[in-house]
Amino acid sequence: MKDLHHEHLVRFIGASVDPPHCFLLTEYCPRGSLQDILENEQLKLDWTFRYSLMHDIVKVGFTVFELANRQLLKPA
Repeated sequence: MKDLHHEHLVRFIGASVDPPHCFLLTEYCPRGSLQDILENEQLKLDWTFRYSLMHDIVKVGFTVFELANRQLLKPA
């Protein structure tokens, strides 16, 4: 995860899985998360923005899929 870099992904820095304090540490997003944007009813997202967002999500999905396949197929 730490080696995964893409312009449309929030960079993963690290994690702690020691109960009771489990957390992820990621790059700071000054505009908030995608969830913040989608749940903000005051924001009116035009169709150009929506299309761009959907396109980026699909593009990132394929990139992650490709990278995962490369890692799985890499000789040990």
